[in-house]
Amino acid sequence: MLPRRPSHNQPPSLDDLDDDVEVEQVNTTITLSTWRERSPTKLGSSANIAALKALLLEKTAFTSEEGREVMTAAMSGNVEAIVGVADLLGDFAGDLSASWLLLAAFYDDKAARIQLGAKLCLLAWGEDDSRRKASLRMLGDLWLRPLIKTVAREFSGRRGMWLEIAETGIEHWRLKATSAEAATVAAPTDGVSMVVAPNGIPLVRGDRDDKALVEAWKFLAQPLPLAQGPDLSVLATVLTLEFPWMANVIDAIFGDLHLRQAMGVPWFRFRPTLLVGPPGTGKTTFARRLAQLVGTGYGEVSAAGSADNRLLAGTARGWSNAMPSYVLQIVRQSRVANPLMLVDEIDKTQADGRNGDVRQTLLGMLEPTTAKAWLDEGLATQVNISGVSWVLTANDVHSLRGPLLTRLRVIEVPAPGPEHIDAVLLGVRRDIAGDLGVGENDLPDLPQHLDTQIRRGCQRGISLRRVRAAYERALCSCVADRPIQH
Repeated sequence: MLPRRPSHNQPPSLDDLDDDVEVEQVNTTITLSTWRERSPTKLGSSANIAALKALLLEKTAFTSEEGREVMTAAMSGNVEAIVGVADLLGDFAGDLSASWLLLAAFYDDKAARIQLGAKLCLLAWGEDDSRRKASLRMLGDLWLRPLIKTVAREFSGRRGMWLEIAETGIEHWRLKATSAEAATVAAPTDGVSMVVAPNGIPLVRGDRDDKALVEAWKFLAQPLPLAQGPDLSVLATVLTLEFPWMANVIDAIFGDLHLRQAMGVPWFRFRPTLLVGPPGTGKTTFARRLAQLVGTGYGEVSAAGSADNRLLAGTARGWSNAMPSYVLQIVRQSRVANPLMLVDEIDKTQADGRNGDVRQTLLGMLEPTTAKAWLDEGLATQVNISGVSWVLTANDVHSLRGPLLTRLRVIEVPAPGPEHIDAVLLGVRRDIAGDLGVGENDLPDLPQHLDTQIRRGCQRGISLRRVRAAYERALCSCVADRPIQH
């Protein structure tokens, strides 16, 4: 029995998915768009699998020896190699890459099913036609049915369910990467590591403190891994669901990431980007969440009212309070060479020349050529910080005219509208739980009247700061009568 056909105006519900659906042995014409057009229940025959393999063999060609070897193994039915071909092609290959995942899914590879579901989810949310949107959602449900069974009971809304599915894809990647992490650090391979301090850390004074500093930072002279992050479609799905009003930001950043993958550069980095918009639009929250999902280190500098660049640039060797730049401190903390750095409210910085200028310091850090050999005065050596991704935020750009602005891609960030309230509330709840160090499910559910009050207050516009303050007040009222746990 096949799922009931959805109406034109309503997406299929979970009830439309019958547990007893059997795979129909139906032969159908296989094309590169089949993965987003046909139900998986109609694609399981051996003839269709053979047809898909023949099509992929015809459409895929690698010039590298590595690519040809992986493809040969894939054609023999090696599931890991099949997924490997999709990874080598990258999301830039579009339907071709997804079709390789489709082949892996035929062999019941769970990672491939998650990735296909995430891709269909992303397509569905970006689709304007309601009938097409419903079809894509149903296909995603069918691929992800085992996962849906475990998550559907925990989420009242479909948006929350899809978000959990996409984040499960992130977690699958993290678990898979954990086992390989130690080997990556111990024996990094070309293209996924970087030596931050190729000239080493020299002794300057030779005293005990100087030797201790060299010992603490000598790891920078060894290859450090470059975080690559999960599948781009899964990552984009999570961000699109959590920050739907920031679609232009997501498109710009993922355009960079797609291009890098297409050029054979898989590790995470995007062009220095300035997010411009009114307070409370989620600019800072977005940067934090992106770094969290990718697994890079994350550092944050508040430039508001600052006329001192010592935190960002560090202080020179020879001073009693000598310390390396903040970028290197984040590298040390995260043990990856490509952290994400946020400089908040750069339009509010003040430059009086006494203790350096944050904007002038940023010029050398943002310029690709100088970033590869940037002099860290705290370590008295040149370091390669070209792997860093930079996000700057500002309320406006009028005070930023000049050389700094020419080094930045400027993207306007609109305020979220009433239609985004579900995503905003999910994000606020997640952030509060994270700050408290508890799970989201540990927070009490808001009573209907408090939830309604918050939503009503957002009808004329949303500020994430005001929504969070209101949500925290509501949570406080929910636990006011609970006994304090000692």
